[in-house]
Amino acid sequence: MATQANIKTNINSYIADSNHSDWIEGLLEAVKLEERFDWLATKIILEYKGEKTGLAAWNYRKANFTNSAGVKATIPIFEHILIMPKWQYTRVGVRLMLLMEETLRKMEYKQYISEINSNNWKMKKYAVKWGMKPYSENGDGVLYYKNL
Repeated sequence: MATQANIKTNINSYIADSNHSDWIEGLLEAVKLEERFDWLATKIILEYKGEKTGLAAWNYRKANFTNSAGVKATIPIFEHILIMPKWQYTRVGVRLMLLMEETLRKMEYKQYISEINSNNWKMKKYAVKWGMKPYSENGDGVLYYKNL
């Protein structure tokens, strides 16, 4: 059995670029994504022992807010977490979320938001378990936020 140190040395992550489009399209087919994939989002890919296992994606362009002091701020929006079927129900999703949050902290963001479809109770449950809090609802879904 691999030790925790060995597991960490076998993990690699990086920001996806256009060279990863074919793999991402294969991932979208494999997971049968029922929503539109945001190709403009920033995507981080996680590899384990050289095998791509999944990706997390977030976007900076959609959420421009003015805070109570009148200062405009951009808040990242968490868009997708997609995991190859072979790796679903493992710790890959947790690792992807941790990597995304670590990246956002390094970029000095203090929070991020996510919109979850109203009928997607499973993702709402995961969001709350992950520490996200609902703050608004529209006809399409519920908006959640998490402070980093």
